[in-house]
Amino acid sequence: MNLRKEPVVLAATLVCVGLMAYSTLGTKAPAARRSGSNKPTLPEQRVPDASLARPAERDLGQLSRDLFSPPRDTHPLPPLDAAAAPLAPLKGLFPPPLPGPLAAHFGQWLREDATPTPVAGLFATDAGAEDRGPADELGDAGEEQIKGLGYTAGPSKPAAAQEALTSEERAAQIAGYKRLYDWLRLDEGSPLFGRIRNKDKFALKTRREEAVEFLEFDPATGLERYAGQAPIQYERSRVTEFHFAETVSNRLQERRREIGDKVTPGQYPSLMQFAEACVASRNEAREALDLALEVYRLADSVSPADPAPHLGITRCHELKFEFEAAFAEMSALTAKYGEVPEVQVRLGELEARLRLFGSAEQRFQGALVGANQDFEAQAAYGRFLLARGRAAEALEHLEIAHRNEPSADDRQGRLRIRLELAAARFADGKLDGPSGAAAMYDSALAVEANDSRALAGKLALAAVKRQPADAALETAAAAARDQAGFELLLAQGLTDLRAKRWSIARDNLLAAAEADPLRAFAAWRALSWLAEVTGYPVEALRYVEQALEAAPDDPWSLYQHGRLLWQRDDPEGAARQFKAALDRELSFTDAIASLAEIAVGAEEFAEAELYLGRALELDPARAELEARRGYNFVRLNDTARAEACFKRAQDLDAAEPAARSGLAWCAYRRNDPARAIELFRGLNDARRALPDKDAWRVYALSEIKRVEDHVAKEAWDDNFERSGNAGSNSWDVEEAAGPTFALADGRLFLRGNFKQTDGRARLLRRYPATEFVSIEMDVKVSSATFARVGVFITRERQQRGSAQPTSQISVERHPEGGLQLLLMDRATAEPERTDVAPALGVEWWPADKVVRLRIERLGDGSDSKGRISVDGIPVAGGFPMGSIGSTGEVNVGLFAQGDTGQKVELEVDNVQVVRRRAR
Repeated sequence: MNLRKEPVVLAATLVCVGLMAYSTLGTKAPAARRSGSNKPTLPEQRVPDASLARPAERDLGQLSRDLFSPPRDTHPLPPLDAAAAPLAPLKGLFPPPLPGPLAAHFGQWLREDATPTPVAGLFATDAGAEDRGPADELGDAGEEQIKGLGYTAGPSKPAAAQEALTSEERAAQIAGYKRLYDWLRLDEGSPLFGRIRNKDKFALKTRREEAVEFLEFDPATGLERYAGQAPIQYERSRVTEFHFAETVSNRLQERRREIGDKVTPGQYPSLMQFAEACVASRNEAREALDLALEVYRLADSVSPADPAPHLGITRCHELKFEFEAAFAEMSALTAKYGEVPEVQVRLGELEARLRLFGSAEQRFQGALVGANQDFEAQAAYGRFLLARGRAAEALEHLEIAHRNEPSADDRQGRLRIRLELAAARFADGKLDGPSGAAAMYDSALAVEANDSRALAGKLALAAVKRQPADAALETAAAAARDQAGFELLLAQGLTDLRAKRWSIARDNLLAAAEADPLRAFAAWRALSWLAEVTGYPVEALRYVEQALEAAPDDPWSLYQHGRLLWQRDDPEGAARQFKAALDRELSFTDAIASLAEIAVGAEEFAEAELYLGRALELDPARAELEARRGYNFVRLNDTARAEACFKRAQDLDAAEPAARSGLAWCAYRRNDPARAIELFRGLNDARRALPDKDAWRVYALSEIKRVEDHVAKEAWDDNFERSGNAGSNSWDVEEAAGPTFALADGRLFLRGNFKQTDGRARLLRRYPATEFVSIEMDVKVSSATFARVGVFITRERQQRGSAQPTSQISVERHPEGGLQLLLMDRATAEPERTDVAPALGVEWWPADKVVRLRIERLGDGSDSKGRISVDGIPVAGGFPMGSIGSTGEVNVGLFAQGDTGQKVELEVDNVQVVRRRAR
């Protein structure tokens, strides 16, 4: 049989390959020997730093010279530091009304300049200040400006000199006395005023045989007419009529006696109304709450199934600060009426007063579960949220309460809901438009046209929006002045404050503080602002501290206190107050910006950047903060980010001078002084309409001069890093007196003994007088030296073959130690040296220590002044250097002076001479 060879060859090949692979896989690698003696030693290799092989990054704009220009022995001076710009102080915050915007919205509505305008006598205690009325500070137009505001001029003459009262005036006076005092009339005579002292005096009209016990007062002074005398008993036959004072207390007690102690279910509504009236009158009558408790208990006796009397009892205990009794009453009530929304709401309000906020919120939310559309429950929860600073959440619930407000019969309920909703909108910064606070105050006035709280809200809105109050509104407010409560008095004070009616504002704010002691802090903080803007910083601080005692958590008062402490150079105290304000409101941008100012003052620029960045994140439209942030980046040497800030500031406010000034500094930092000067000139041109003393114009012109002067200067350095003799590199050496100069180890040495009396060795250079600016060097004098050593500037003339100084400025070390100055001009016949006292017991120029000495000239020509520094600390300044002159040459350098045999040994290094370039 014939077979083909190809399949056979293929099969044989595959078998061979398979056998080879199998043998490879089945073979194990030989085990490594474990011999400790043969273990190789691996040397530790140092890994090289690859970054060292890369070229260092350089800002070509900061190079001292062009890369392709020939080398020079001089170089430009280091760039100038940015001079402090005349930035306007941060604005203050106008005092907020109550109710008013929350702290997060203060900046939007209340930020304004607080520059004081002194008003003499506003807070003075002298008699002249007390007699001055509101119209006095307003001049001839004063009477017209306060017309319609409810103010009348006081008597201009003593009471004894006034004319006799007319019959109408006398009748009005007697009517006023009857409102204040009990009174009786004997026969047909004039009434006697005082107090009826009978027990159960309100029953006298039914006990016709009982004598009237009467204690007579002088109605004009309010004092007893016969001090210490017992009440006089007047027989009823002599008394033609008597009445009790028309006070709230008497009115309530008379009504309580009429009710008696036995009541019927039919009296329940009138009992509840009277009890509520007593609660409302608690500030005018001290016994009002006790009467309310009695009447609520009577009401409960005739209607035990209604929880309302128990809620009233709880309210009375709460207002009397009897919180344990109030809580016990509510606990019993909850056990019986736990599912009633009104009970849950009332318990929530009590827990909120006791600062049990978490539990209180659960009560309010529980009340809404079964009564989501109940306006009372929604309004109570909204009030709670608003008091906690959660205005946006409060608005949701108060809007629901407003949509479900009671019928037109309950006018007070409708009015209360609308006022609360207006306050929530005000707090949330919603002032205008259909959903603003103004619209809701108008809605409240539609319910009650003369309601003082609604009128106060309208006045407060005008003050916050920097608008003059409408004349009709001011007239209505003045008409309601007799019934004005705290809100209206405060709003009137703020309106007068905005209109700069200073003394009227003061009087209204003081009256507001008296009207409601529990909210007096709002009036005191406004008085603090009034005192600040009228030039009374001590009173401003006193009033804001008084406000903080009453309301320690008030953000505005904390911020105002911080501002006043900052003005009194107390940055630590100011920072504490600003941070405390931020603890109450994290979005309080003005407090954040103020903390940035404090950080800048402490040169904590990185910290300041964090504050400024956060403030601009919250309020990105503030051009002045962008400019401040730009200057802070300049201090941090971050030119790119500084330039971006200044450009954003210009975009926000094209007239912002700090932005243009900052861009000029950025151009200078980019090594473009010509562009910087151009921008400074543009700033000056943009403000030519302002006076020459305008701070920004003065700043721009001074910076132009400073930059031009700086650019015109150059520095020459000698570090003695060379070989050769001391006289190389254009130095002149005078060694004839004995000591000699020598270069070694990168320093210049002067060593030797003087061979003649009053010998002198000098190392000096010569410069044109118009070009010289300063000289400085490091000098180390050995303790073996007993010669005078110093750095000098001198003008000289040749006389009899030797150089004689015509003027000389030098800083010298006395042969026995101690620093001396020589300030000699042409008029001085003999040199007079002045000793510089040690600083804190430390010598300025001790032996064997390197000291850097500097003499510089400030200004040009005959008006130039001098300054001498040791180790960077000025020891003399302001002395005239006009004698250096503007023509000829000056010699500058180092000298040593001594007598025969005296030794000198010193080292010199790092010499720098600054001069102006030749013009």
